Amino acid sequence: LVCVLWLAHLLACAWFAVGNGGPSDTGLRWVDLPLTPSGMAFTEFLQAWPSYQYLSCFHWAVGQISLSGSSIVPTNSWEIALNVGATMLGFLFGSMLVSMLSAAMMDYQMRRNDKLVKLRTLRRYLRENEVPTTIAVHVQKQVEQRLAIKNSITERDVEALQLVSATLRSQLRFEIQRPHFEKLPLFRLFIKMDRKLMQRVSAEAVDIVLLRSKDDLFSPSAAATVAYVVVSGTITYTQSPNTSPVVDESVYEVDVGNWLAEA
Repeated sequence: LVCVLWLAHLLACAWFAVGNGGPSDTGLRWVDLPLTPSGMAFTEFLQAWPSYQYLSCFHWAVGQISLSGSSIVPTNSWEIALNVGATMLGFLFGSMLVSMLSAAMMDYQMRRNDKLVKLRTLRRYLRENEVPTTIAVHVQKQVEQRLAIKNSITERDVEALQLVSATLRSQLRFEIQRPHFEKLPLFRLFIKMDRKLMQRVSAEAVDIVLLRSKDDLFSPSAAATVAYVVVSGTITYTQSPNTSPVVDESVYEVDVGNWLAEA
């Protein structure tokens, strides 16, 4: 909308400039035409209030963009040329705007249909397996909440990266993960000593895990095969007396930059 208003403003200024001081091969200019109705306090356009002059030009510009026309008639070749140019610009702009709106509506409809299909399939699955109502309601509610959240894009979601060579893709992954590596002094040392080695570590031994609210990163008594570092958000780490060597239940908030693993 802002772009449309700005374009209309520029066209309005150009239309006034051509009418007020532009060349004329007929000796006439559109600003010299008498205003109607005749009962107004002024009879010529240039005698009107500045606000009336600007809004009249703006109305003409909006008419050209929307292809609805205007009551102002060009009176010489320069004004006709500007009128034709503005009309063609409005035609191209209108076609592009309609195409963009159509594409946006189609994209919205496809995403909405995809969401409805997933929910319909979920309800059918819960119904066919006779899941208790209390559990089914919680499952459907959580799925609906997560479908409404826009997920972050991972490397697996970018199909174009499959066209990139393995070497360049390894360098790309390393540069993405490098800021997190450098937060640990040991990795900073390794990067300075052998950059190629750290690129290989990044490609073969490091992965990104995206968690949603209430997701489990790992479960009690699980084997500690990997370590995690928080790069965004906060993770709640809970130790229970039933599964951990603690007397009372302990809850820790793990912030960005901290490491954690199964214990």
